[in-house]
This record gives sequence, structure tokens and C-alpha cells, in this order.
Amino acid sequence: MHANISFINLYCCCCCSDPDYKKFLESFNNPEVPAGMTIKDALDDVEAKMKERLAAQNSETPLLAYINKFKEEKRRMQEVVTN
Repeated sequence: MHANISFINLYCCCCCSDPDYKKFLESFNNPEVPAGMTIKDALDDVEAKMKERLAAQNSETPLLAYINKFKEEKRRMQEVVTN
């Protein structure tokens, strides 16, 4: 009853011929280091990027400010009602 059907995966090995994938592999295997950049400069650059990300994470958007203000006012109103 079972037919012997071989399944052909059309997506198998198709990325090997993709020019973007080849470009990625080449850049991954042979990373370019900017000329004149020392290890200390690279570390300073990474440190600066990390500080920027932390500052962006800790910044408060207008929506978050509104929500926090609303929660604070609600908490104050509940305190006034209970007292």
C-alpha cells in the first residue's frame, strides 16, 4: 500500500550558491581590522557602545513616564482614601 516516494528538499544546499551568503562567509572567515586601530582603541570603542546601550535602556520614554505617573497618582489616591 505504501508507495516508495523519495522526498526532494528544494531548499537543501541552496544557500551555498547565494552571493550574499558567500560574501558573509568571506567576511566571517577573514575579518577586516581597520588600519591604525590598536587594541586599546577597539576596547574604548566597545566600552563607549556599551555605555550608549545602557543609557538607552535606562532612559524613560514618554509613554513609560505617563504610566509611572498614573500609577503613582493612583497609589496616592488609594492612600488618601484609606487614611
